[in-house]
Amino acid sequence: MKKIVSFLLMTLLLFDASFTLAQTTIVPVINQKQEHVVKSSINGTTYNLSVSLPMHFSKSDTTHYPVLYLLDGGLAFPVAHAARTSLDLSGEMEDVIIVSIEYQWEQSLVPWMTTRWKDYTPSKDEKADANPAFLKMFDLKAGALASGGGPVFLEVLKNEIIPFID
Repeated sequence: MKKIVSFLLMTLLLFDASFTLAQTTIVPVINQKQEHVVKSSINGTTYNLSVSLPMHFSKSDTTHYPVLYLLDGGLAFPVAHAARTSLDLSGEMEDVIIVSIEYQWEQSLVPWMTTRWKDYTPSKDEKADANPAFLKMFDLKAGALASGGGPVFLEVLKNEIIPFID
């Protein structure tokens, strides 16, 4: 009888010790995301940044993660974040921070189109800026599209957005 009682006590102690140790381990958190707004002092544009964090990320983390930047974040971020969450669950996702860059727009695509047109075009193209098909598609007035802001947008990325994320 003493052997059975001793065995049960030892089992309970081991179970209790393993349960206590299990509580102190860091549990991965999935679906971590943050939202930020950055107003550029370089071009005056306000950018919305959505950030999808790795499963093992914590604020006290000293790990330097690679960063993937996505343009057209309002469209791309929900898909990228959902895919990352699914891949995190199966352990198939590398630890990477995903940052999407989006423009402020409410219920109209006009500010989205005119700002991305400026930021994503590397040089001035007056013929494309006045293209009736583009103007009609977004119900824009002549002169609403101004191409050639790509080099300035690259400065915003290098000097404001990337340092903000780092």
